[in-house]
Amino acid sequence: MTSKKTTLGRVNADFIDKRLFPAIVKLLDTILQSLTQMRTISIVDDNPDLASAVDARFAFTNSRRCVYLAQCYAAVKKYGEALALLQHSTIHVREAVSSLSLSESDIIKNANASFFPLNADDIKEVESAITSDNSQLKRDWFAYNGGSVNADPTTYKKPLFFNIALNYVELDMDRLQQRAGKPPVAAPSSSIKGAQARTESVPEKKPTPKAKAEEHVEPTPEPKPQARGGLSNLLGGWWNKGY
Repeated sequence: MTSKKTTLGRVNADFIDKRLFPAIVKLLDTILQSLTQMRTISIVDDNPDLASAVDARFAFTNSRRCVYLAQCYAAVKKYGEALALLQHSTIHVREAVSSLSLSESDIIKNANASFFPLNADDIKEVESAITSDNSQLKRDWFAYNGGSVNADPTTYKKPLFFNIALNYVELDMDRLQQRAGKPPVAAPSSSIKGAQARTESVPEKKPTPKAKAEEHVEPTPEPKPQARGGLSNLLGGWWNKGY
């Protein structure tokens, strides 16, 4: 059975139909079933090097299966399950490397057989896919519902980040420059003198004297009523003088 090299990673998987991943998982399940039956054969069980080669391919297939199965869960927004599968995939990769290290050489690879060739580049490809998918899934999960397991994504709001540390704390730049091994930057004296000159040029407002504000205002005299004129007044005054 020959193995066709496929491309792993969510970056390339975005351009692939998501229904392809479950089909690949089924094919890998069939390969795992065949390797399990091969492991029980007496000729394999009696040869430690051959048994280690079969165990390495079993663990490597399990690792690839977990990667594709994680992409199936990621397609339906189940990021927690997908990340857990990637952790299992990492464990299976370590098991494959450990199984290959038990023997001095890979019997299946040295025999130039067309059955399941396994190279170091294949293992590195799976490891890089796990690393990239792990970071991408965490970003997608945070953008979906903030990384919560039971939160409703429709009610989730992204948190706002404010850099308010320097608004209330006086930063000692001279000390930081000293610790960084740089000479402290002196404050420009021209700008300080200019600010002082502008402050001194502003005229000071003097308070208005209270006595000037409260000047004495003389009351206006009321007009005297005018005497009634006419002949009656004239005769009345003359008659009074006669008597």
